[in-house]
Amino acid sequence: MTKDSGLGAVILKNQVAVLDTMAINSIEACRHTNGRDWWVLAAKSRSNCYFLTLVTPEGVGSPNVVCTGSPWHKYDENGQACFTPDGSKLIRFSHDAGLHIYDFDNTTRLLSNDRLILLTDLGAYPDGASVSPNSRYLYVSALTQLFQYDLESPDIAASRVLLAVPDNVPDPFVPSVFTLCALGPDGKIYISSGSTHLSLHVFHRPDCPGLYSLPERRGLALTSWNYFGMPNMPHFRNEPSNSPCDSLVVQTHTPVDGSKDVVVFPNPASEKVTVFVNHPLTQHSKWVLYDQLGRVVRQIELEAQIENYVVDLEGVPPGIFFYAVLTNGRTIQQGKLVVLE
Repeated sequence: MTKDSGLGAVILKNQVAVLDTMAINSIEACRHTNGRDWWVLAAKSRSNCYFLTLVTPEGVGSPNVVCTGSPWHKYDENGQACFTPDGSKLIRFSHDAGLHIYDFDNTTRLLSNDRLILLTDLGAYPDGASVSPNSRYLYVSALTQLFQYDLESPDIAASRVLLAVPDNVPDPFVPSVFTLCALGPDGKIYISSGSTHLSLHVFHRPDCPGLYSLPERRGLALTSWNYFGMPNMPHFRNEPSNSPCDSLVVQTHTPVDGSKDVVVFPNPASEKVTVFVNHPLTQHSKWVLYDQLGRVVRQIELEAQIENYVVDLEGVPPGIFFYAVLTNGRTIQQGKLVVLE
């Protein structure tokens, strides 16, 4: 840093740290518990081995090879890896290999306890993963579906919540979907789309559960074209949010109102629509979808302990429909749903 009038200069380059075949989208950095050094992790392709290298002010150390958990295979390049901001877990996900959650000791570089969650109901490639600043909520993108997992749940697989599906709005040529993810320095999570696009999806409050995370489709306009790519940034200074999760201040593309008992998204919808219960319903309730003549076209029972319902719209013609939430026969909420072809 003393060279070039204090701007600094590179005095050594092209020094090989690891010489092997690496898996794409799997090189990640995690800060050491001493707050100064960094671990750099690289996954060996088509195996269950990882190279962990310590970077200090004195230079790059020799890599340590850790082999643990289920082996990966030739499709390991289709996913994404990330550390939780607190350095306690490594997440690695791909469509074929599944969702892997490892424990990580960022003092001793011990990688262990591979928990595998196989997802058999996903769309196509590619996939992405990112974790909230408070290290609790894992966001998984699978092209046509966007999920949240609670890493503090005793059953992580069962904690899955579907947050969004494509809404068929072009960006600007084809409908935007969900691919690679990144936790930005501002504490928000950004998600790229497939094909060429001009915006990123945004989670404004990723430290919050469910729709309180405030997903916004195409929430960040880009100044140039993007094709799948996302920056790969280590977590320097992200802090957990101190905003209450039931205080919603951001207007999203699909409106999310925390005062409403039930949120319906996407809207417009095509093949399916999600009915999300924001607040527990203490009495017997149901969600009813009507056509413009008042005829019932879909109806579901809303149970006390279930938050998320997916309603199949097969056979429902395109048009404008109305829905109501009924409790003991009394309408407590109503709204409009647009169904596309």
